[in-house]
Amino acid sequence: MTDLMREARLDSERQKKRRKFDALGIEQHVCVLCPEDDVLCMEVEHPAGRAHDDAVRLLCTNCHRKRTAHQRCDPSASPNRRNVFEVIGRWLLSMAAYFELLCDRLRCFGEFLINLAKVGYGDEFDFNAEF
Repeated sequence: MTDLMREARLDSERQKKRRKFDALGIEQHVCVLCPEDDVLCMEVEHPAGRAHDDAVRLLCTNCHRKRTAHQRCDPSASPNRRNVFEVIGRWLLSMAAYFELLCDRLRCFGEFLINLAKVGYGDEFDFNAEF
């Protein structure tokens, strides 16, 4: 296979995934937990679990694996998986897992901004000014 054929095939796969995600109403093809934006690396994730709610988000393959591991630690389902309290509880557990997975990224961004401030970036802005 030539490089040109390989690139054409990869582009075709990207377009196929974009159409799939667009059909699900997902406009941003970026992982919600990390900066991965290669659509080939994206997977559909059900924050409350597929059995409990139809809502979906995109996670990269790596974050999806981590998130799935968190879901396996969640409590077992109630008899009615679509019970409103069950669904809300699953969403809350999902958000807690997202925050756990975001901690390292948030620290990285915070330290990055503080290091920019140390060399004078941002001095021209007034934090209390109205925008």
